[in-house]
Amino acid sequence: MIDFTVYNLETGQILRVGSCFDDLVEHQPQADEGVIEGRYDQATTTLLMGVPSLRPTQLTVLDKLEIIANGVDAVTISNAPSGLFTAINIETGELVSGTLSGSDTFMTTVKGRYKLTLIAFPFLDFEAVINAL
Repeated sequence: MIDFTVYNLETGQILRVGSCFDDLVEHQPQADEGVIEGRYDQATTTLLMGVPSLRPTQLTVLDKLEIIANGVDAVTISNAPSGLFTAINIETGELVSGTLSGSDTFMTTVKGRYKLTLIAFPFLDFEAVINAL
């Protein structure tokens, strides 16, 4: 058995990993996919042109981690790459999502702790917890 990693040929994003008999490795990728021997972690690695490398860190900045839940006080998010943004209230499970690029703000009228996540491949995912008082 041999470990393998399948990735998107255009972006280098790892799509899946697995194991199979040696003679079946070449049959693992679909159209527009490549395969490489070994098991790589999609959370930390990209395979651009089939070469493993660490995903770069986002340079996203939050100006504060605590706000007043009054719908006015806000966290300013800056230097964010274009990507999918989610904010989930850890206590209630309430979720808001959208896209974000450059700078934006996050505010709420509901008290609680919010986990903010920005997913922008090839960058590592950015996560922070905001306390809304």
